[in-house]
Amino acid sequence: MNQPNLRYCIVKMIVCVYVCFFTLGCDKDSVNIYKDPFVDSEGNEYPIGKLCDGRIWMLKNLQISTFRNGDTIPYVFLEDWEGLPNFSHSPACCIYADSLELKNEYGLLYNGYTVLDARGLAPLGWHIPTLEEWQRLIDCNGGNEIAGDRLKEAGTAHWKSDAGNNMSGFNALPGSRRLPVPVDESLGEVAVFWTAAPNEECFDFLTPYYGTHYAGPDAYSNCGNNDFGFSVRCIKDE
Repeated sequence: MNQPNLRYCIVKMIVCVYVCFFTLGCDKDSVNIYKDPFVDSEGNEYPIGKLCDGRIWMLKNLQISTFRNGDTIPYVFLEDWEGLPNFSHSPACCIYADSLELKNEYGLLYNGYTVLDARGLAPLGWHIPTLEEWQRLIDCNGGNEIAGDRLKEAGTAHWKSDAGNNMSGFNALPGSRRLPVPVDESLGEVAVFWTAAPNEECFDFLTPYYGTHYAGPDAYSNCGNNDFGFSVRCIKDE
């Protein structure tokens, strides 16, 4: 091989390595979707898989309606959700637009007080990811700037744009969120997930969350009011 061709091959190899590690977020652990789902105490099934961070995740939003000890999580309808902020500070869950047929598809939305409740929201053997665990998943998918598209379900069956490619295997669906306003936001626009606990950057009534929007490729984090209703994903205990 002559020198120009050799130089071309070396440059091409360097470019490919750069794209892989810094753009696509390659990781030594390949995505491995398991054959058998996890089944919670209510009979809800969740596909699971080992993702690029080396951890086993539920690949579907949580939809359980009881705490780990069997206590029922109060269901609060849309018209009553406005009365929750600054009054009850108690657990609550709901379905988008209170539409029961959407529960299996998008899961339940839980307020932050449900996530923080000592009775435990995650099924036995699982837990709600910490901010650090979420960030490791984001990092192995290329970082905050591009990871959103890798987390989203591919196609427009649920999302309002076709930017998502689900290269992560995470299969994020835009289940919207429940805010203390008269109507729920539109489906197809945003997926928002609670983290496990507050941190020093959030006030006492706020908990960090991760989200991704149909209009951008990023995966962003912020502090969410514990009165809001967001989706929940779980990660298997090590």
